[in-house]
Amino acid sequence: MQEDEKSNYSKYNDKVKDDIRTWYADIEKGRYDVNKSLNSFINVTKGIAKEYGNKFGIKINDKQIREIMPFLRERTDLPEKLDRPDLKKIFDKLTGQDKQRLTKLADDVSSKFDKYYTEYQQAKGVEDINNIENHISHIWDLDKKQKSLLRGSHLGHFLFYLDFLKIYKNK
Repeated sequence: MQEDEKSNYSKYNDKVKDDIRTWYADIEKGRYDVNKSLNSFINVTKGIAKEYGNKFGIKINDKQIREIMPFLRERTDLPEKLDRPDLKKIFDKLTGQDKQRLTKLADDVSSKFDKYYTEYQQAKGVEDINNIENHISHIWDLDKKQKSLLRGSHLGHFLFYLDFLKIYKNK
């Protein structure tokens, strides 16, 4: 290999490495932003659950508040087939103003996650990513195993890296 070819290869190699680092840093920043928003949302729902529990004189937890939110977003009542008397009791005690507050919170967090989803699509270089339809309904309490699966694995990172190389190569 001649000196010019080695120099060009080295520059190209450095450029690819820098682009991968930048791309990966952008994805990690996005993950951080998503986790920060999610933790903030969960903390807000914990406060609301405590507030409504005191207001209604019943024990309410944040998971119950989050489970009610998809129905509020859809502007529907809880379906009878759901067979959740605990949620029904809370839902029935909510005033119009309470429902508006929770609906706004759910709509706001959904908009944030739509934004994150769009940014993720752009970073990934694809138009559609399967299995994500409504972010609110996926915010449930997860055990450690489920959380680790959502955070991704080394295999997921490897596949992500391969996708980037395909995208980069096609530019």
